[in-house]
Amino acid sequence: MFILRATGYILLLLITILCGITLTVMMNWSPAAGVFICSCLLLIWLGSLNKKTDWLYHLLIFDLAIAAFFFLLTPETQFKDVQWEKSCAVIPQTETANDGKITIMGIRNFKYRTENDFDINYKNETFDPDKAESLDFAISHWDGIDNIAHTMLCFNFSDGKSVVLSVEMRCPEGTSRDYYTTLFKQHELIYIWASPEDILDLRSTYRSEALYIYRTTATPAEVKKLFTILTERTGNLYRKPEFYRTVSGNCTTELLPYLRHMRPSLSWDFRALLNGTIDRMFYEQDFLMYKPGESFEFLKARSLIYPKKKKNQL
Repeated sequence: MFILRATGYILLLLITILCGITLTVMMNWSPAAGVFICSCLLLIWLGSLNKKTDWLYHLLIFDLAIAAFFFLLTPETQFKDVQWEKSCAVIPQTETANDGKITIMGIRNFKYRTENDFDINYKNETFDPDKAESLDFAISHWDGIDNIAHTMLCFNFSDGKSVVLSVEMRCPEGTSRDYYTTLFKQHELIYIWASPEDILDLRSTYRSEALYIYRTTATPAEVKKLFTILTERTGNLYRKPEFYRTVSGNCTTELLPYLRHMRPSLSWDFRALLNGTIDRMFYEQDFLMYKPGESFEFLKARSLIYPKKKKNQL
């Protein structure tokens, strides 16, 4: 009986501290305020050990209130009237015509001088899914980190058009981009459709990231299928926003179900989470195009994109 009671009290303490951290992050309070709140909660918990007090019930009510607030919070409520970062201020939307052509409104086409100095420009462009020709898979490493990367898809069409999809976190101005904050509903999920000159030059030239672009073995029919479903998903996000999720809804895990819908034979393992080596995983599944007998190391070496490499070289 004692062990069960002690376990219950310890579990209550852990849940209460987590609720205190959640409240601190969601209210954008300082770390000092968070320490103060958690210290007060710890004192209340210690007081609840005294059977003569009813502080235990106060803690339970606090925990239930924070949990209810957290789980019922929606992006529409959390981000009402916020000022978004300029790089993600516009949410793309899509429209499908009777003839099947798809128009993406809000394609980012910034002109950069530096990473943070750019001319804002968006464009609308219409694509014919029947002209879908090939799919490129891009993976970008920053700060020399090998195990974590950012992934993107580039759709190429037979009429010369290309557009890149990058799944990212949409951040209100002044908020932290630390990944732990995404656990507390601090960012929105956004599908950024951009010109190759925008998003690929941004990462390779102005952020000095190691950017690799691989031509995939996706057939035109598969590319059409993937493009259609992802533009539909884009429209759904425009109408009903979602929170960015670090594990299950990031730049890679958000796209994997749609890639598998396109090609059911695709599967994934831990490299879907530690996505810095997901290109090797795709190579092993023959999803990346390579020369006969070519090793992954040689393929990766020739897939490195240097600054200012043009989209017709993809």
